[in-house]
Amino acid sequence: MNFQSDVRGLVGTKKIEVTDDSNNVIGYLQILSDSDSEDMELIEKFSNWRNKYMSCFFTSFISTNERTKKWIMDHVLKDENKVLLKILNKKSELVGHIGAIDRKDYIEYDNLIRAGEINIPNFTYFVTTTFMRWLFSISDVDFILGKCISSNLKGITLHKRTGFKIYNEVPLRKIIEPNGDIKWVEDINYPNPEFYSVEIRLYRKEFMEQVNIKNNYAEYFAEKCKKNIDNMASDEAILKKTNDWICLTSKYKYTYNFKWLGRTIIQFPQDMIAMQEIIWEAKPDLIIETGIAHGGSLIFYASMLELLGGDGQVLGIDIDIRKHNRVEIEKHPMFKRITMIQGSSIDNGIAQQVYDFARDRKQVLVVLDSNHTHKHVLRELQLYSPLVTKGSYLVVFDTVIEDMPEDFFPDRPWGKGDNPKTALWEFLKTNNRFEIDKEIENKLLITVAPDGYLKCIKD
Repeated sequence: MNFQSDVRGLVGTKKIEVTDDSNNVIGYLQILSDSDSEDMELIEKFSNWRNKYMSCFFTSFISTNERTKKWIMDHVLKDENKVLLKILNKKSELVGHIGAIDRKDYIEYDNLIRAGEINIPNFTYFVTTTFMRWLFSISDVDFILGKCISSNLKGITLHKRTGFKIYNEVPLRKIIEPNGDIKWVEDINYPNPEFYSVEIRLYRKEFMEQVNIKNNYAEYFAEKCKKNIDNMASDEAILKKTNDWICLTSKYKYTYNFKWLGRTIIQFPQDMIAMQEIIWEAKPDLIIETGIAHGGSLIFYASMLELLGGDGQVLGIDIDIRKHNRVEIEKHPMFKRITMIQGSSIDNGIAQQVYDFARDRKQVLVVLDSNHTHKHVLRELQLYSPLVTKGSYLVVFDTVIEDMPEDFFPDRPWGKGDNPKTALWEFLKTNNRFEIDKEIENKLLITVAPDGYLKCIKD
C-alpha cells in the first residue's frame, strides 16, 4: 500500500462523505494535494490549530506558516507512506485535518485536529468513524494504531467511543531541545512519569461488527431482544415466581385496577401492550371481541384503530350488556368505531349477525374473553376462527386458569381441566390454520393468555 500514489488513484480529488447515524451527509474528507501547499489560508489555519492544541502532541513548538508549509511539502506530500486529509464541513469549509501512516503490518493514525465552528453534535466522532471505515476499506491490515498523551482525556474518550481500546501505556520522558522545542519520548524505565503514551488499537473485525450493528441497528436490536426472551423463557425460577405472583395478586382482583381512556379494562397491562403490537403488525379493519364487561377493551381496540386511520371497526358481543356500562360506552368518543350485540356468542343467530357484520372486511382479528368453560370456548373457536385472516390473530384470554391450583375458582363453572386452554388445545388438534405464538407470552411473562395468542398462518 502506498498512500501517496494508491490512495490518490482511488479517490483523486473526490470528497469522502462524512455521514451521521441516519446516513445524512454532514461533512467531507479530502486528501491534501500539491496545490494545498501553496494555499496560505490553509497553511495559516494549520499553524494556528497546531499552536492551539500543542499540549495534545508529543512535540511542543511554536508553529509558523513557514514551518507548516515545509512540513506539508517534506513530511506529508513527499512521504509515500503518509496521507493527510482535510476535514470539511457541509459547506466544504476547512475545519480540521486527519492523517495516517502506512506501517505495512498496520496503519498508524495521527494528526487529528478539529478546530472550526461546527454546530453538529458528535461531528468529530462521525469524522473519525468515517476515516477508520475508509482506511479499512482501502487496506488489508488487521488493526489501526494510535497514540495519545495521557493528559488528552477528551481524545482518549472519543477514540474509545469509536471502538479503539487501550493496548498499552508507556512512561514518557521530557526532552528539551537546544532550540527550545519539547519532545515527549517513550521510556519504559522512566520513574514517576508526568505523562504516559497511551497506545490505542482498533481491530478490523470488531470495528466492522460495530459498523454493521449501526447500519442495521433495528435488526440487531430485534435479534438481541429475541435472545433475551428465549433465555428468560427457559429460566424456571422466573417462570415459577411469575406464576406465583399471578396467583397471589388474583385474590385482590389486580386486573380491575386499570383503565383505558376512562373505562375499566380488566386485563394485565402486559397483555394490552401485546394487543397493541398485534394490532400494529396485523392492521385489522375489524376486531371482534366476545365479552364486553365495562367496555374498556372495546375502547382500547377502537383507539388503536383510530390511530391506524381508515374505517376500522370494533364489534363486541356479550350475553348481558349492563345498562350502566352501555351508557358509558355509547357516550365515549371512541364509540364511533364500536358496535355491540347482546346475546350469547355461541348462539347461531348471534354468530350469523357477526358474519353479516364482517362481510367485505379484509383483515379480521378475533378476541375470545366471555364464558371461560371448555365447552363454551371450544364452540367460540369453531364459530369464529374462520373469520380470522392470514397474518392476523385469534386471541384466547384467561388460558392461565389451567395453570392455577385445583381449587382456585370455587364459585365458577371453570377451573383446572375445564377452561380456555384445554379448549384451544383440543381445537388445534383438528385445525392447522393457527399456531401458538410462544414469543408473545415468553416476553410478557405476566399474562392471562399463555398459549392463547394464536397466529393465523393459512387462508
